Amino acid sequence: GYFSGYATGDITGQISFNCSNTSSCGSSDFKVRTDWRPASSRTSGGIGYIPPPSTGSGAGDIYIGINETKGGYIIDTSGRNFLAHINSQIDFIIEGNTSQHSAKIIDLDMLTGKIKVKLQSEPITIELEINEIKEVDLDNDGQDDLEIKYNELKTNCVDLTFTKLSEFSDTIINGDIIRNPNAEGVAQFDIYIVKTINNEKFKRLILSPHVFESYGHLKWENIKLVDQDTINSYAISSLVRCFDPENNINDPKIYKLTLNNDTGTKEHLNMTASEFEAVYDWDAVYNINVVDRDAYLLG
Repeated sequence: GYFSGYATGDITGQISFNCSNTSSCGSSDFKVRTDWRPASSRTSGGIGYIPPPSTGSGAGDIYIGINETKGGYIIDTSGRNFLAHINSQIDFIIEGNTSQHSAKIIDLDMLTGKIKVKLQSEPITIELEINEIKEVDLDNDGQDDLEIKYNELKTNCVDLTFTKLSEFSDTIINGDIIRNPNAEGVAQFDIYIVKTINNEKFKRLILSPHVFESYGHLKWENIKLVDQDTINSYAISSLVRCFDPENNINDPKIYKLTLNNDTGTKEHLNMTASEFEAVYDWDAVYNINVVDRDAYLLG
């Protein structure tokens, strides 16, 4: 049989046993049922809760009861829907990473619908309002790993969608600094400055951390992670000139750089403009500061 009516408590507030209480079965169909027969005479069943479906965009719905913990979920970029209650705990990992994480609903304001979710392994508590989305850095490495969307508050549970965030940036603009963390060997540490001009796309390798930090506008936390296809979509440029207003330097000489790991040489291209244009592309020339220029030995 099915229950109807409500239950109230100090911890969870009011719980509805049946969607018919609010005439909402058409949009949110849920019921609590029981089998009144003695356990010895049942072939199946028992007490069970029929949750309403999630409105989230994730793949599949997972229901977690009050004070219940469920785990083993792998969160990928397609997402996963969870229907959870106060003190429900979700144990999960992010696809491609073996670190164990958990998310627990520690507070639910029945008046406003706001919830608090405590995430671990690196403890962090976030607050969410209905329809709000937050991105979370689970392992405190400066890169957000997980998106949590609070889809809605149903009669007696919260509807959440967990989605893995892509580690790669979708938008690259002129002046961005980029790196492929999955490149082979030491190439995974190579950082490039992007230049886009006249529908052309260039990249220039930054020689060393010392050179990187000599540019006040470049910040380590602003490096965008990209895949190798994105790296390869930019033509490598080795042409530079020193334009450094902070040090009152405007050197018209154009150098061609040659790299050798964290060192390099520079060759002055002593030619006329027409000779240069016959071989090189003016758009490929980068303006660099004096620290960058002097990090290369004359070759």
